[in-house]
Amino acid sequence: MDNPFRPSESDPRILLITGVAAFLSLFVIAMIDKSYSDPYLIASFGATAVLIYGAPKAPFSQPKNVFFGHLFSAVIGVTVACIFDATGLYAEYCPVAIGIAVAASIIAMMLTGTVHPPGGATALTCVLNGFFGFEYVLRPVMLGVVLMMAIAYCANHAKSRCAETKEKGSQRGQTLRNESISCSHPSPYGRLTACTGADRGMSSGYGIQGAIRNQ
Repeated sequence: MDNPFRPSESDPRILLITGVAAFLSLFVIAMIDKSYSDPYLIASFGATAVLIYGAPKAPFSQPKNVFFGHLFSAVIGVTVACIFDATGLYAEYCPVAIGIAVAASIIAMMLTGTVHPPGGATALTCVLNGFFGFEYVLRPVMLGVVLMMAIAYCANHAKSRCAETKEKGSQRGQTLRNESISCSHPSPYGRLTACTGADRGMSSGYGIQGAIRNQ
C-alpha cells in the first residue's frame, strides 16, 4: 500500500527556503497592517502563500493566475459591496452579496484562464469587511500580492540553484560509479581490482603511462 503521506519535497534546503519565504512575506504584511489603521492583511494571502511557496509549479500558482486572479476577484468583490451599500441592502442581504461576489469571481477567472483559488476568498473578504471603495483593490489586495510574488520569485530562484547543485552532484556521482564499473576487472582471487591510470588510458601527471609504453 502506498504511503498516503509521502512528502512532496524532502530536500531540507528547499523546505527551509519555502518556510523562510512564507514567514517573511506574511510577517512583513502583518507588521504593515499592525502599524497602520487601514487593513493590509487579508486571509486569502495565507492560501496564496501555500500555493506560490509550497507548490510553485502548480497551474494555479503561476504569476498570471496569482496576479489577475486576485485582481479580478477584488474588483468584483468591491463592486458588489458598493452596489449593495449604495442601494441600502448591504446590512440585510450581505450573505447574498457574498454569494454573488464569489460566484462571479470564479466565473471571471474561468473565462480568463486565471483561476487562483484564493481569489474566491479575496472576493468574499471585500464584501464581508465592507470594502466600499476601489482603493481597497490596490491596498490591501494588490500591494500584498505584488510583495508576495516578489518574495516568491527570489525563493524560486534560490530553489532552482539548489536543484541545479543537487543535479550536478548526482550526475558526478553516477559518472564515478560508471567509471568504477567499467574500469574494474576480475582478479584471480575472485575480487575486483580497480584498474590503474594506464589501464584506463588516462594520462598521468608523473609520466607513469609513458614509462609503461616505452617498456
